[in-house]
Amino acid sequence: MVNNPNFPQDNIKTRKIAFLVADGFDERSVSEMKKALLTAGAAVMTVAPRLGMLTGANGEQVKADLSFLTGSSVMFDAVYVPGGEASVAALQNENESSNFLNEAYWHCKTIAASGAGVELLKKAGIIQESTDTKDSRSSVGAGLVTNADDGAAKIASAFIEGISQHRHWERELAI
Repeated sequence: MVNNPNFPQDNIKTRKIAFLVADGFDERSVSEMKKALLTAGAAVMTVAPRLGMLTGANGEQVKADLSFLTGSSVMFDAVYVPGGEASVAALQNENESSNFLNEAYWHCKTIAASGAGVELLKKAGIIQESTDTKDSRSSVGAGLVTNADDGAAKIASAFIEGISQHRHWERELAI
């Protein structure tokens, strides 16, 4: 593959990252990943089942920038699914969340998940149960970055590295 000068592989400046969230999201995961991505120069937007304010598991609120009706994965360079049992349960009840993730996967984009967010990737069929991330282990491969622990600090650097590659063309062989 020829390197595209419009997408230098040493940084993620100007890349747009979607955070898939619903009420009950893990505030620490969102905060840690958002800080890491903004520090690296990326833009972060939340995509949710509905527009308006979303409330985290501990009461912190964030604004949903887009809903599944107003946003699509083609608008983003990568996707992050934070933990939060209630958030992931709500997202699992939305077919659009699986569609969003699968479209990002088929377009060979970097996808990350932490905590309960890993279960959403399993439900979408992006990772299999054999890609076991239990016992606080992390998994990184083909542009997929997961960690069964809540909190994003452990996977932020791997996620940024994956985003800097822009696309993970080796997935085309598996699709």
